[in-house]
Amino acid sequence: MQATKLAIVTGANRGLGLEMCKQLASKGYQVIMAARSEEKGREAQDALQSQGINNIEFMQLDTQHAESM
Repeated sequence: MQATKLAIVTGANRGLGLEMCKQLASKGYQVIMAARSEEKGREAQDALQSQGINNIEFMQLDTQHAESM
C-alpha cells in the first residue's frame, strides 16, 4: 500500500500559495489549503474544485495567533 503524500500550504487563497496548491494537487498530493480568511479560502477551494481539482480541502489558519493552530 502506497502512502498518500500530504502538503499543507499557507496563504493558499491567492498568488503563489494558490498556484502551489494547483501544482501539488496535479502531482497527486492531498493538499490542505490554509488561509486566514475563511471566506476567501473557501472561495479559492471552490474555484479549484470547479476546475476539477478535488484532492484539496480548506483549513482556516492564522500563523500569528496560536489559538487558530
